[in-house]
Amino acid sequence: MFDNLMQNLFLNTQNKIEEEKKVLEEKIIEYSSADDYIKIKLNANIKVLDISISPNIISEDKEMLEDFLVVNFNKAIELANKAREEQLESIKTEMMPDINDILGSFSDDFDDDNFDDNDDEIIQ
Repeated sequence: MFDNLMQNLFLNTQNKIEEEKKVLEEKIIEYSSADDYIKIKLNANIKVLDISISPNIISEDKEMLEDFLVVNFNKAIELANKAREEQLESIKTEMMPDINDILGSFSDDFDDDNFDDNDDEIIQ
């Protein structure tokens, strides 16, 4: 019985994880620099979907553009990670079984009539 319970819990958890991967894939984060020179679109699985660079910054020097890209990518990734953490936190809350539910399924097997008051052993 315990094996079946654990197997079902494992399968449910696996299915939920797969569902949540799809949700994270579809959760889109859009980040724009303060001056709108760079716009980055990515999903919560940190997959970059689109980048837009203003012609105004392209005319600047190469090193400045590279630094600007690094800073803005890191900010966009930070937002995606935050969205991902929030989604995963909700999964944990949803997936954590209530210990009383688990123990309750076992207590049904061990009602008071199955115990001998003298030595607390299970009577078959």
